[in-house]
Parts: sequence; C-alpha cells; structure tokens
Amino acid sequence: MPRVELDLTSGSILRWLLLCGVLAPAFMVGFVVASALMTSDHSYLSATVSQLGTSGREYASVMNSGFVLCGVLVIPFAYGLYCRLGRNYAAKALWILLTVDGIGTILIGMFHADSVLLGGTATFEGDLHGIFAGIAYLALVIGMVVFAVAVHRRPEWRGFMQASAVAVVINSAILLVFFLGFYEAFEGGLQLAFFGTAMLWMEAVAVRSLRQTAQAHEYDTF
Repeated sequence: MPRVELDLTSGSILRWLLLCGVLAPAFMVGFVVASALMTSDHSYLSATVSQLGTSGREYASVMNSGFVLCGVLVIPFAYGLYCRLGRNYAAKALWILLTVDGIGTILIGMFHADSVLLGGTATFEGDLHGIFAGIAYLALVIGMVVFAVAVHRRPEWRGFMQASAVAVVINSAILLVFFLGFYEAFEGGLQLAFFGTAMLWMEAVAVRSLRQTAQAHEYDTF
C-alpha cells in the first residue's frame, strides 16, 4: 500500500497556517473589548486583562475563552512562520518560542487569576496563572528578537527588523517597570500597552508572511 504524506508546506496549507496568525490577535482584541464592555466596573488603567477572567466575574468565561482560542491559533501560526522563513536555525528557534507562547496563553485561560480585588484570597491557581503568563510574555518578547535576527538581511522583510526592535524596547521597558514595582496604579494600562504592541507585531508579521506566500503561489502558477 503506498504511503501518503501530508505536505504542510504546500501553498494552500501554508496559507491556512499563516492565517491563524492573522486571526489570533484580532480575536484576542475582540474578546478583551467584549469582556471589558460587559464588566461595568472594569478600569482599563488599573485592572488587568486577567482580572476580567477571575472566577468572581460574571463574564469570566468570555475572557478565558479568548485566551484559549488565541493560544490555539498561535501554535499552527508558529509552524507556518517557520516554514515561511525557510526552516533555518533562527526560524526553528522562533517556532519553538511562539509555540511556547501559544501553550502558555492556553494555560492562562485554563488557570484563572486570583480575585483578590474582588474580595477573594490568593490561590495556587492564581500563582500558576502568573507563572504561565510570565512564560508566555518572555517567550513572545524573545521571539521578537529572534525574528529580527532572522529577517534583518531579507529585502522582503524590509522594516520589520526595526519594528521588532521597537516592540522589544517597549516591552522591555514595561517589564522593567513591573520589576521595580511602580505599576500598582496603572497596571492595567501597562498590560494593555504590552498587549497592543505584541498583537500589532504578530498581526503585521502574519499579514506580510501570508502575502508573501500568496505571491509565491501566483508566481509558481505561471
């Protein structure tokens, strides 16, 4: 019996993998906005996105579903980007880092943040949530650095090394503020700045890689 193999690098399949990277940030932003609108006392400045998913919130399942969906979409996108970049060492490192980010994001949605601000107490589940959030955060930021290295000499990715560097600087500055402990009054605003930068970076990378794949497919048909 002949052996049948699925070529995940074929044009149509690769486009679907990369499309996941386009959808992940869009869905994430949509779930954040929807959850915040349904939570009447939510403050974008002081309350974090994770607090929208605490067990004491009426619509916690909405935000937690957003985390899980976003993570599920990031994982296939990570492999698609690895294929798009040529399967070299830098691309493989980026694949691993983005996969870690995707898995971490899924776990963020499965293990919920503490509801201390709602009168609850600190829990082991909340500690796990924080650990997974930190892992996903670091994996994505390091992934930006690796991506910048991978594309810095590629004309088809012109400007993306600089954009990635800016995103890394912004998120490193946010991380420094968190370490120094000067964030209590505007923790939510800092987190939104990270989310916005990270989601914009992923959206831009996904759209560009998807466009490159479509152009390559059109070229091959002639």
